Amino acid sequence: MMADNGLLLTVGCISRIRSIAEEHGTQETFKVQVLDIFRYIIDKSFPIVYPDFSDAFDVMITDGRFKTKCLLATALNFLVYEHKLRKGSVVSITECTSLIDEESLEQSPCVILQSVEISDFVAQSNTQDSWECIPFCDNATENERQDLPLLGCRGYYLPLWNDDDFFGSKWLSDPDLNLASPISHAITIADLDSFWKTLPRPFPALIGRIVGKARLNHYGKSSDDKRRYPYQAYVEIEDRTATISVCIWDSLCVLLFNYLHVGDVVAILNYRVSRKFAPRSNAVYPTSDAVKIEISVNPSNPVAEIYKLPPEDLGPEWKLPGVPYR
Repeated sequence: MMADNGLLLTVGCISRIRSIAEEHGTQETFKVQVLDIFRYIIDKSFPIVYPDFSDAFDVMITDGRFKTKCLLATALNFLVYEHKLRKGSVVSITECTSLIDEESLEQSPCVILQSVEISDFVAQSNTQDSWECIPFCDNATENERQDLPLLGCRGYYLPLWNDDDFFGSKWLSDPDLNLASPISHAITIADLDSFWKTLPRPFPALIGRIVGKARLNHYGKSSDDKRRYPYQAYVEIEDRTATISVCIWDSLCVLLFNYLHVGDVVAILNYRVSRKFAPRSNAVYPTSDAVKIEISVNPSNPVAEIYKLPPEDLGPEWKLPGVPYR
């Protein structure tokens, strides 16, 4: 049947794809178009074992009426690597299977594309508007509808061709963080460095200006044991007494990396303190040589908090430095 976009797609197959996949002996070929391809690095909970691979690809396909997201069989990863399977590809699905990820709370079957024949390519516009208006079928899972991998425990996708950049709308949303009450007790970096071993926990709030921000670091590996957001990011904070490195870990990177900017005045609460062993190779602003510690903010144990503060709300005694021109 001809789809609305003029392609000879098998209209109606998306609403039946789960039942087709569950009938393993059924030989039914249907033609769809690839709307997008999403990459992620597997982890130990990924339920499919295939030699010599660490990537998995979820493929958004449409029959012109509905869309759905399926896993590309990892044995077919080469189709993406060789740029044969891409956005706009028109493909015939000749075999698909169904798998339930026992690690998933949804326990909904995931459709795996086991055999794909590429028959055509139709260029798409640079915007997603043309395919985002195509609805999901009624039985689509939450992982299909969101920027979430279909299998394994990862909570994010990566760009197709590198591991260093972020990908997806969740990185760009405004976290809208607001202090519930004014900060009553704060400490300078120099005093924290001198007395951190004897201070009660949680530590007093640390207030300073961001004077440096390093690139995002993704440290996810296929050997990971259920690391949902294996990310790390550093910022340098300066007050009137010293400069210190702040390490942001895991899911807080998703929340804060694009929220925090050089020049922002911030308050950090519920952080951890550890000894600084050596200068970082990726530091973009030098920390004070006299400071022997760095701090980390984590999504748990304890749950760290970072808030932006209007500079005019701080008293003159803080004397925060300006942003250096570099």
